[in-house]
Amino acid sequence: MELEPELAQHRRTPHDRRPHLGGADGFLRRLARYASLLAAPLLSACADTESGRPVADLARWTVEEKPAVVIGTLDGPPETLFELIDEVRLLDDGRIVVADRGQNLIRVFARDGTFLVERGGEGDGPGEFAAVGNLHVVPPDTLVVWDHRLRRITRFRADGALLSTTPFTVQGSDAETLVGRLGDGGYVTMGFLPGGVFDPANRSISPDSMALDLYAPDGAYAHEIARASGMIRDLHPLPLTPFLHARIVGDRILYTDGMAPEIVVVDGQGAPAESFALNIPEIDPREGRARFDEALAASDVELSPMLAEWLPTVASGHPIPRIAELLVDDQRRIWVKPYDPGTDSWIFRFLGRQVGVAAGGAWAVLDAGGTEIAEASLPGSLMPTDVHGDRVAGVTVDDIGVHRAVVYQLAR
Repeated sequence: MELEPELAQHRRTPHDRRPHLGGADGFLRRLARYASLLAAPLLSACADTESGRPVADLARWTVEEKPAVVIGTLDGPPETLFELIDEVRLLDDGRIVVADRGQNLIRVFARDGTFLVERGGEGDGPGEFAAVGNLHVVPPDTLVVWDHRLRRITRFRADGALLSTTPFTVQGSDAETLVGRLGDGGYVTMGFLPGGVFDPANRSISPDSMALDLYAPDGAYAHEIARASGMIRDLHPLPLTPFLHARIVGDRILYTDGMAPEIVVVDGQGAPAESFALNIPEIDPREGRARFDEALAASDVELSPMLAEWLPTVASGHPIPRIAELLVDDQRRIWVKPYDPGTDSWIFRFLGRQVGVAAGGAWAVLDAGGTEIAEASLPGSLMPTDVHGDRVAGVTVDDIGVHRAVVYQLAR
């Protein structure tokens, strides 16, 4: 059995959809207990080696109750209508950049949300996209957009000026995701290896084989950096499958398979630099599956007939991922989202018609050396995609599917 076409095209990293939990008293009690576990410091160290401060005294970060900027409407000017927001990025001067995968558009707004410029559109000409993928910013204001169908990078200035279009000579993995740009100008991609994706004709529980690859600034393939496991599949990705996550901090690549409570750090040649062990509590597989089932039952999402038939056949004894997502902010701090089966399953994300990172909730904030420095609490409805200075940007989707780019003020 093949994946549904709609599911197959969103296999990269689907966004979370926060399910409605009203009436699920048993689930909410278990979720409250789980939240108390997540409140524990993630790193194994007992004290900050610099100051001797116990980790129990970590800073507590949150955001203001209401977002400072909201961009997106159900019915309004064309520049405020979005189909499928993939990423929201913040520039040094406060401008807000929104990548709309649904319309293959990049829109730039002023700090207060005033529309400035739009670029892109469907096509394969200069400045056009067949599939807007990842959006990255090279300071101060160069936008780098990856098109995973055309396999090329398009570079704009934030004022809309087209700078260049660079096709990639893709080798190794299929380079589905652009992880980012290294300090020397090289690019790191992440993708599926040939033959590494589950074969539905031979049904068995198995992970995808994936790789991180390095490309030169001109798009020429350089070499493979590392291999790792991706989604774990049966006929489809398991309801509580992990995902491979990777980010760049300077000239280092951080990645995790999502299953182990560990972040591996390598350089552009793939040479190991270090690893960070995280003290994320293990979730009993059956308890995790029960939490997922109850959250799904309490939500207002509607399963397709195929998913409704398949889900009950998936055994509940598979290990639960530890890490739902990584982010890196402009100060090179590492934000880690522990996995919650009640919110972070791709099932919620896919049915919510969203593509991207995990939902808000409890995040741990580490410095570039892996020491935990703060615990951040984000709104459950927010899917954060960027942290810059004292602002957190991301995506929200309401009950009728309207996508909005939002920016919150971070309180420390």
